[in-house]
Amino acid sequence: MSHSVNIIHGPMSNINSYGFVFPIWYYRNLLRASGIKIRFFDCLDDHLPSADTIFLDSKVLKNNWLVGEEEGLRQIEFVRNRCDKLLWTNTSDGTGAIQRQVMPFVDYYLKSQIFSNQKDYQSSYYGDRAYTDFYHRTRGVVDHDELSTHGLTSTEIAKLRLSWNFGMANYFSHSRAVISQILKYTRFIPVRGYPDLATVAKRLSRANYLDRPVLFSARLSSNYSRNTVSYQRKQIKTRLTAMSIPLDRLSQRQYFRELASSRFSFSPFGWGEVNIRDFESIIAGAVLIKPDMSHIDTYPNVYQYNQSYIPIKWDLSDLEDVMASLRSSDCADIALEALDQYKKCIGKSGEADFVGRIYSLLGL
Repeated sequence: MSHSVNIIHGPMSNINSYGFVFPIWYYRNLLRASGIKIRFFDCLDDHLPSADTIFLDSKVLKNNWLVGEEEGLRQIEFVRNRCDKLLWTNTSDGTGAIQRQVMPFVDYYLKSQIFSNQKDYQSSYYGDRAYTDFYHRTRGVVDHDELSTHGLTSTEIAKLRLSWNFGMANYFSHSRAVISQILKYTRFIPVRGYPDLATVAKRLSRANYLDRPVLFSARLSSNYSRNTVSYQRKQIKTRLTAMSIPLDRLSQRQYFRELASSRFSFSPFGWGEVNIRDFESIIAGAVLIKPDMSHIDTYPNVYQYNQSYIPIKWDLSDLEDVMASLRSSDCADIALEALDQYKKCIGKSGEADFVGRIYSLLGL
């Protein structure tokens, strides 16, 4: 069996594009050994070779949409004619945001996180996200530049497929700035592979979790151009300030040192539900406190309710009570469970599952 695949990806400075590409690159030899020939491209031009399957990162056409929808669709049609199967890879952050105009051209529409109940895509959401719609409806929050999603048809929903989030990148073993400089042919060959989570888990299990000197880490930014996106973070920051929890920004070195000394880490929604801070916290052994994630499915899925993270309600009505209950709680088992769930998805442990996902998307 031989199957050719072109990966047309966005800039590696973008963590979403990088997170999509890295595991394919990491497992490329395993895929090649099974007959899947993969080529990487960081732009679209008239010399793009044909392939059995093409993955097209939405970030590639970001500037084309600024010129106009017609130009973007023209480029997609060009790619469509270069392959038997076209997989659109939406590397935006929000679960609800769907670029519906591309649906007629693609076989599958990939997202790194999707609604666990896909019928939810039949609804319209103010601000393109379920949580922005929630704060608009329940708190009257409005955006200066208003936008809403339009519900999908059952035919369009049938094209949705779950890919993987940026937890599959190796961002955490080296900064993206360093990674972007270390290149050879593909321009994103990393210095290291995945972090050694087994060692992290051993260290965590040997330590006394309650001896960590920092109770809550909450170095949160809230500078978003959309009010419905920033609302949740601003509300959390206001409440944490009243409890005298430090919120000031730290240097990267100080930030990671604090995480490794913290029992709990806050990670509210931002442009999307899944955040880099989620995985940084897990690797540091800090238990994640996060708004309820039960409405989505993602991969790696480290969001098992009260098992691998501590959920809070979207309206924040239980925030103070949850924090009070955690002050004397030994939650090392939750930190270890999150590490275990993450560890199963990356490196040697995750290779069979990931390759199986690629096979499924290719229809092999």
